[in-house]
Amino acid sequence: MSEVVQVQTKRLQPHPRHSHYHSDFLANMTRYMYIRADVEKNGIMTPLQVRAETGEILDGHMRLSLAQDFGYETVPVIFLECNEEEAEYWLVESNRTRRNQEQDPIRVAHQIRLLKDKYGVRPGEHPDQEQQTVDELAQLIGIHRRQFYSYLRLNYLIEPFRTMVSGMRIGIRAGVALSRLSREQQTRVFEQLRGLEDEIKSDVVEALIESMSPVEQDVVPSAPHHSKQAELDAAISEIDAEFPDLPAVPPNLRLRQTVETASQLLSVKGSEQFVQAITKVKIEKHLRKIARAESDIVGLLTTEMTDMEMLDVCEQMLDRIKRKVDEARVRIK
Repeated sequence: MSEVVQVQTKRLQPHPRHSHYHSDFLANMTRYMYIRADVEKNGIMTPLQVRAETGEILDGHMRLSLAQDFGYETVPVIFLECNEEEAEYWLVESNRTRRNQEQDPIRVAHQIRLLKDKYGVRPGEHPDQEQQTVDELAQLIGIHRRQFYSYLRLNYLIEPFRTMVSGMRIGIRAGVALSRLSREQQTRVFEQLRGLEDEIKSDVVEALIESMSPVEQDVVPSAPHHSKQAELDAAISEIDAEFPDLPAVPPNLRLRQTVETASQLLSVKGSEQFVQAITKVKIEKHLRKIARAESDIVGLLTTEMTDMEMLDVCEQMLDRIKRKVDEARVRIK
């Protein structure tokens, strides 16, 4: 075991990349207060790990801050001999057991990218001991393979979108969809979304991306066009009313309001494409729910159904759906 020495707190400093990989410890107030109480009662029991050449902390930033708060002049330290690249790796690896406590998806993405590069991950193969498969590294980190790739994609976002993901204004799913655009395309989408407030639904982001044809990508958003409001109302109301007897598909008023605001930020032609795209996404979402309901009903009928009254209820429900489908066919024709 490396030697533990007492070092003056003024000789130590945070690693300059610490905030790139880890949120401020006050972001997890429960954990902070627990450790603070422990330090107040018992002092610093676990040594800080510090890069010998620079005095930069690799593990123990919170402990140093608490020691300074309580007026400790020295703290226990283990000095590590390492170069800059090794130090940055250890900055992440030494906190690996606490990674699931990091709530910022972007910082998790930064950690995973560094570990992927360090381990030389190649999907499905590892030519030598330093290379691991994606599955092995995902298991080491404590996430699923799909999450591993999703987090990696977030590293391709432009900075404004990274800030929005960190602030929970857009989710990981929307961030992954945006990350597949070029930086120029991401900038155009950001300009169209920046006027929206609060959380932005993934459906809205995906529909806006789908509405961007190669020509429309060069359209600059103009002033709101309220003449499109009635068309938007009609498009969304029709879908919401399509299956009124299925309680599993309630209207989403928050989504509706966000879609309305987003469409008003687009040009006339862009707005038309946006309405078509969001309508398509909404229909597909309903169809997925209907498919799941169908699967449940079929399973019930083939394995568990023994009550004639329940069979009558199912038949009445299916009759109502059939009538709505017939009405829709007439309207479309």
